[in-house]
Amino acid sequence: MKRIISVLCVLALSLTSFAACSTADDTDADDTTAAPATTAAEIESETEPVYTLGVPDELDYNGYTFRFLTNPGWNGTDAVQFTQFMYDEENGDIFNDILYRRNQYVQEYLNIEFETQTHGGLTDVTAFRKAVNADDDSFDLGIWIDRFALTLAQEGYVYSFNDLSSDSYIDTSNPWWLDDLNQTLTIDHKLFFAAGAYDMSIYGNIPMLLFNKDMAANLQLDDMYDMVRNGSWTVDVMYDYMKRATADTNGNSEQDAEDRWGAVYIENFWNYSMSSGNDEYFIKKDENDLPYFAAPGNERLASICEAVANMMSDPDYAINVYDISSRYQLGHVYENVVTMFASGNALFAGAGTFYLNNLRDMKDEFGILPFPRIEKVEAGTPYTSWLCGVFGYIPPVNHDDPELISAVLETLAYSSYHMVVPDYLNTVLQLKQARDDDSAEMLDMMSKHFRIDLAQTYFLDMGISNIHSIFTDGEAKYASTVEKYQKQIEKALEKVIDAFQELN
Repeated sequence: MKRIISVLCVLALSLTSFAACSTADDTDADDTTAAPATTAAEIESETEPVYTLGVPDELDYNGYTFRFLTNPGWNGTDAVQFTQFMYDEENGDIFNDILYRRNQYVQEYLNIEFETQTHGGLTDVTAFRKAVNADDDSFDLGIWIDRFALTLAQEGYVYSFNDLSSDSYIDTSNPWWLDDLNQTLTIDHKLFFAAGAYDMSIYGNIPMLLFNKDMAANLQLDDMYDMVRNGSWTVDVMYDYMKRATADTNGNSEQDAEDRWGAVYIENFWNYSMSSGNDEYFIKKDENDLPYFAAPGNERLASICEAVANMMSDPDYAINVYDISSRYQLGHVYENVVTMFASGNALFAGAGTFYLNNLRDMKDEFGILPFPRIEKVEAGTPYTSWLCGVFGYIPPVNHDDPELISAVLETLAYSSYHMVVPDYLNTVLQLKQARDDDSAEMLDMMSKHFRIDLAQTYFLDMGISNIHSIFTDGEAKYASTVEKYQKQIEKALEKVIDAFQELN
């Protein structure tokens, strides 16, 4: 009973936080003044059917220290994705506090304590491999980017998620497990880590188009939100708007880094957002759940690459992040794109949700859109969002208590789904930073319709990166570039397939 009361208190705190933050003045990103609480009836009327946590309340791990092995990330913005279980006190920051409450919920529900160990860098899985080889039990769960977690899995270092979710507390039919993504992530019907609501990289890295609403109004552009709703938001429309927005604002009779541009971009946000967003993929899977290189002879994919090349390689209307003015180059390249956009010097910019924080001081109003489609679609058709990948939450193969792992993952996914994701999307993004209900609608749509191309998720380091030039060269070099690297890519795929087929 004591634990139930504690859990209810945590949930109440989460709802109080949501009510307080969601009514804050949108012009002040740091305003967390409380507002009248939403009634239980109002909450009930707006929520989906109740799903029950299958981890029994009486389960008690007697204060066990549950240890995460991970890395510190590559910059301050994305570090939270790896170290979110280190949030151990409230400090008034919305994101910090919702993670803290989630962590408290899980620890109290299971009677465990969280501990996070960081080793090496973003791509370094040496600590995980070394521990398993030494039969070291110094950690319970590793956290790494998918393609590096995949490497460990195919080497036999990871306890299979198929086994973990069989006869355990994990129920992937619950909405806190992203079943569509997990079906994409399997190879040979084997899954070694699963996309769940606990993975903040999924919601923090949603690629989106930012657009300057004040500029769009001054240029008398049509309502792009309505275009998304009626299915007419296309590449041709966006390209036309880019042309109309570009201007020689410094008056030197040439388009340079100090002028206003139709778009400022970094390639990987646009490339796969356009291909996957139009339901074309470089890597697909056959009827046996085995990956294959799908680019050869794929005329529609070639036409998508051509469309991206036309827009992004046009030096008159789009500027690459590496060519922007030095006054915008203040941090990581993803942040620099947003910094230039925030200055009012571009109509469009591609960004991920984590980097919207860099727009807090933007004077112009901005909005959020999905990337456009190649052709018109039927009204009401969702515009999808490319997901560059997921984080692998991977238990070492020598772990002696898979039931414990399953209980922690299920409870984490459940509590994150109810306590973190809604506050993160609805409060931190939609109401504080996106500034309008239309953008909130767009973001909600994108967060529910993810697409993954295994070329980026699993096989980027296996030759796929060599063909990225087709996004700038277009159809003219599509066939020759694909042919040039086809054998290398297919050989890499065969190696992965062989490794997975040998695994039990």
